Amino acid sequence: MTKKNKYILAFLSCLALSFVSIQAASALDVGANVVTNTIKLSNDSPIQIASRIINIFMMFLGILAVSLTIFAGFKWMTSAGNEENVAAAKKILKNAVIGLVIILSSWGIVAFILGRLISDTANQGGNIINNTRSGFGLGSGALGSCTVQSVYPEPEQKELPRNTAIIVTFKEDVKLDTVCVNSTDTACACDNTSACNRLNKNNFKIYEGSSQASSTDAIVTHPAGDNKTIVVTPLSPLGSPSDNTWYTTYLSNDIQSASGCPNDAAACGMFDTCATDYYRWQFEVSNKLDLTPPQVVLNGIFPEPDDARDNVVSNSILAAASGSFKVNGMPQAYVSAEVGTISSVPNDAQPG
Repeated sequence: MTKKNKYILAFLSCLALSFVSIQAASALDVGANVVTNTIKLSNDSPIQIASRIINIFMMFLGILAVSLTIFAGFKWMTSAGNEENVAAAKKILKNAVIGLVIILSSWGIVAFILGRLISDTANQGGNIINNTRSGFGLGSGALGSCTVQSVYPEPEQKELPRNTAIIVTFKEDVKLDTVCVNSTDTACACDNTSACNRLNKNNFKIYEGSSQASSTDAIVTHPAGDNKTIVVTPLSPLGSPSDNTWYTTYLSNDIQSASGCPNDAAACGMFDTCATDYYRWQFEVSNKLDLTPPQVVLNGIFPEPDDARDNVVSNSILAAASGSFKVNGMPQAYVSAEVGTISSVPNDAQPG
């Protein structure tokens, strides 16, 4: 490689490095702005930080490989038939392509390994650190493929109002006295009345962050005649009015099926046949309350609403209508005609 080519390559490398440095520096908070909030340490794990560093390094290598490819193509096109320059350009292009393949392969392998590490470390034990999301959590296999038909909020759903309700629909009837307790924390079958509608926080937990000890108080309702759907409404709004908050909902295997147990067992949990003996998922609530009342959707009624004020005279006096009907004539009843004896037939009607 000639001295000139080395200078060009060094220039392209410096240009790529400057681009990455500018991008990284633009997102860096050096403390020049006014502090308006409580200063907090990052919630990111060391694995996530290492992942960002590796991504930046791999990005730099990728830019360098692409720059070499472009340089090799330029050298080839400007070789003017010189065999030495063509051979040198081919060599640079070959090495650049090989390097690019190695970089992309390494990037994919590292991304896969780090992704698995982040997922596994997030799902072991407390799967939410300092109110931040860390994945579905263990037991998510019970949704759809096992005993849980659907849940609301959906797993990983964000920006929910603080006064949201939690709805769980099972594939089979639930033994309601494993979900509800009365005012003395004694198990009772949920009856949609204040006598027995408090949530059993040992079996059905709603908690902020990773502390199961502070489960949220809530009331339980279910549609009449439907023991598969459980609606849980917290007694106070979730989260806080200042920040978004991640919550975990945990269903234990102490929630039992109402259809009876196999092999005449004394008790059986709802998740006995699942991969894990519980179900857990996470969602994020915002810092806002939903105060909009339910509304009738367009085309739901006729005539369509026009959002205009109705003109109603409130002081008008209602009076019964009076009048009479006069019949001027009766319609004649239809009588079919009868044919008697035919005395003569016109000449033009005679058969030919």
